Amino acid sequence: MGSGTSAFCNSIGLSRISGTRGRETGAGSWGWWIRFLATEPSNIPKLSEFSIDRNRTEHLSYMDMVRSDRDGKLEDIRRVPFWWHAIDLGDGVVTPGHSSLAEQEFRSAGIPHALKGKTVLDIGCWDGVFSFLCERRGAAVTAIDTFQHTEFVKSKYGVDLEGGEGFLVAARHLGSALKVKRLDITEVNDTFDVTLFLGVLYHQRHPLQSLEQLSRLTNECAVIETHYLKGEDQPVMRFYPGDSLNADTTNYWGPSLSCVELMLLDVGFRDVKVVATSEGSDDRAVMLAYK
Repeated sequence: MGSGTSAFCNSIGLSRISGTRGRETGAGSWGWWIRFLATEPSNIPKLSEFSIDRNRTEHLSYMDMVRSDRDGKLEDIRRVPFWWHAIDLGDGVVTPGHSSLAEQEFRSAGIPHALKGKTVLDIGCWDGVFSFLCERRGAAVTAIDTFQHTEFVKSKYGVDLEGGEGFLVAARHLGSALKVKRLDITEVNDTFDVTLFLGVLYHQRHPLQSLEQLSRLTNECAVIETHYLKGEDQPVMRFYPGDSLNADTTNYWGPSLSCVELMLLDVGFRDVKVVATSEGSDDRAVMLAYK
């Protein structure tokens, strides 16, 4: 931080803050200040530029600006009828996702930390929490979704979604240039260093064909997170008719871990590792498949 910025901090009663980014899971309540104060002094707006009314002499204080930014985030969040991901937007604002921060941390367990200069494809990105995570880690990210989840949200929660609303709002307030593309995995022609297949496999009507597509698109490794059959050693897959799995008509399959592993090897991955498992009402596993 330059000397001019340090003097500015002291003038408003703030101690020196080092660094320009918050924690990886979100900048937290100080994220906006860190980004703002890290700019060059010449880029720091004058107080007069934040007047409440150009015909009045009153001006917004810096805490008023923080509150205004926070209120804007809360208003935009409310405009999205349903959130799946809990995304930290800074200023103490987290989107009201049905998937908790703890669940998302588990699902991201297999995502490499060293992604600078890498290309990443996030398949079935929904609100984009893992796309934004990879972007923060330095990757060039492509985010795609067929928005199949709109059927699930409508049938289980009675909420109408077009798809992509949450991603758009999150990207705006995170300062991200990412945009979600309405694409099926079969429509993607490029290949990527890392592919994310998180919470997607059991939604596929033809899971082996979907994994063939995943292999086609992957240069280095794929991260797969899925529901699985606990306690089953044989390479089998259970079919769930109707909404028998978690009241979701788009949940079709429950594979055993050995089934997923053998399918991944069959479609062209050379090595598969189970990174983490979570047991409960919905048993989950995170796996890494290497080319």
